[in-house]
Amino acid sequence: MCTSGTDRHASTRGCSAGARLALALLVCTALAGSDCQWNVGSLDVRLVYTNREGAKPLDRELVERVRIRIEGQGLSPQLNEFEIGDEGGISDLPVGERVRVIVEGLGGVGRPVSRGVSTEFETRSGDMHLFLFISLLGSTSDPPSVTTTKYPDWPQAYRIEMRSGRVFHTAAVLPDQSVLIFGGTEAPDAVDYLARLSSGDALQTAERFDPSAGAFQLDDPEPGCGERLCLLAGRARSTVHVLDDSTVLIVGGEPIPGDESLATETYSTERQRFTKAVAMNTARSRHAAVALPDGSGLLVVGGMDRAGILLDSIEFYDAQTASFSEVGSLTGPRAGARAVACGDGVLVIGGWERFGTDEQGLDRQPSRRVERITFESGTAEVASRTDLHTARAEHTAVLVDLEDEQAALVCGGIVSVDPDGWVWPTSTCELVYCNENHTALTEEAMYSERWAHTATVLPDGKVLVAGGFNRGISSGALGSAEILNPRTAQPEKSPTLQRPRGGHTATLMPNGMVLLVGGLGGDQPDYEIYNPVYNP
Repeated sequence: MCTSGTDRHASTRGCSAGARLALALLVCTALAGSDCQWNVGSLDVRLVYTNREGAKPLDRELVERVRIRIEGQGLSPQLNEFEIGDEGGISDLPVGERVRVIVEGLGGVGRPVSRGVSTEFETRSGDMHLFLFISLLGSTSDPPSVTTTKYPDWPQAYRIEMRSGRVFHTAAVLPDQSVLIFGGTEAPDAVDYLARLSSGDALQTAERFDPSAGAFQLDDPEPGCGERLCLLAGRARSTVHVLDDSTVLIVGGEPIPGDESLATETYSTERQRFTKAVAMNTARSRHAAVALPDGSGLLVVGGMDRAGILLDSIEFYDAQTASFSEVGSLTGPRAGARAVACGDGVLVIGGWERFGTDEQGLDRQPSRRVERITFESGTAEVASRTDLHTARAEHTAVLVDLEDEQAALVCGGIVSVDPDGWVWPTSTCELVYCNENHTALTEEAMYSERWAHTATVLPDGKVLVAGGFNRGISSGALGSAEILNPRTAQPEKSPTLQRPRGGHTATLMPNGMVLLVGGLGGDQPDYEIYNPVYNP
């Protein structure tokens, strides 16, 4: 699709090298106590995608027609279909809020083969521009192939490479629907990926990703850090939590800075800067943290202190007073546990019961423990639940909906570590039920044994398990992924990643796609995007 203009009745033509769509917007601004005023504006949508052979979302061998849908609050859905090569377009689109553009490539039977979905925006008068990433459904795609001769304004706003390669970093969706990615390290121990980081090994840089464009936003350079987004302290294995429309709280991470007041910091979405936050009672890394279901604040559980001693303490961050307080203890010290808000409480699952050395060598013991925390009147009540069937650490745990209840789906992880450092992961998954004191083991639920992988709940409720490391002393990264059905806990599909990666992040973006960033395993690409098959 290539545009022939940007006037009110712009048309769209098919092309193989790229796509550009001009939409005329008829904008109405309704002011209280006044008549409706109408103005004409235009939205210029430019489709960007990979040109890699076999992954082109507008390949004429796969796509016969293109469907464009525009929907949003305050406007009637607009729909148009046309054959590639024919003219088409949408005009007279009224004003709306939370508007999004959906472009689909349709196959011979009219089913979507490829899809691009924008994040939400507001239609208004004047010229508007939108780069829209489109890719094949049911697979991962590498970054878009964009030439400056075709789209000369692309490099003024976007880039497809990270400023730093990173592993064991952190990512979160911001209120403006972009993705904040920060910290981690470029160079973990070459043999022992689990080793604690020393001072100077953790990254201080951060970057933002635009889901609509499928690329990193270009930030202005900042003296002393080399780029605009710069943490106050380098940190890996931290946690991040969106508090409100303007503030994001970053908790812990390693190495713990000499000034422990820097163990927490906030990111302002308005100022696009990191600033100092209130300190925890105990600075920690490799902890678990989860927002309480009632939105009152955040529980921070366990972890390691500066000396590597495992912690059992629980702290509560009060969103109203912006302060931390110690509110209880686990039944035993634990690091690397996974916490899931489940029912009216929080489940704390697995992790490391021991993480050190003895006269025999490494002494690392994964945990089978499951504890349930309820929080009322400033006190955390901790109750032991039925243990996991398999002790595990460096695993994943996500909340899934079953037919009549919810549970935490726990997959993979390390089940044992030899004194010489040999790591043994598992391919099993377990369901830990929210409101019932039992677990269900699903033997060999995954195709591959993996640890330091990611698990992401997709819009249709299924779970994307991606990457991770396999067994060994110097574990290799996996280039496989699996789509698990939580009701059967069995894999339904096994998409291939663009590159092996472990210790990466996987973030469900507001447009329904999953962004996989960084990790160990290969040089390129820095990121890839999984486009699930579902009806948005």
